[in-house]
Amino acid sequence: MIKTPLAPLKQNHKTQFLFATFFSVVIFSQLIVILPVQKSVVMAYFVTIGAFITVVAFFLASIRDPGYLRPTHKFLDLLKDVHPCEMCPDC
Repeated sequence: MIKTPLAPLKQNHKTQFLFATFFSVVIFSQLIVILPVQKSVVMAYFVTIGAFITVVAFFLASIRDPGYLRPTHKFLDLLKDVHPCEMCPDC
């Protein structure tokens, strides 16, 4: 089970570089190799627009603060509202 981080996470620029590299290879190979064979201009526009939206969304998500969980409830107060069988192990 993956635990949710309780401390702030550091940005990892290696992941950004790796994504940019692999994504560029896939998109350029699609635009240069696959789409000329299909001879579909509309499909080339869809691929280009989709690639642009994906890159913008990735970089917006990677420059924002990932956040972290703060313990807001005390355990005994939590037991008043939630049955113990319904709590996850982290709570």
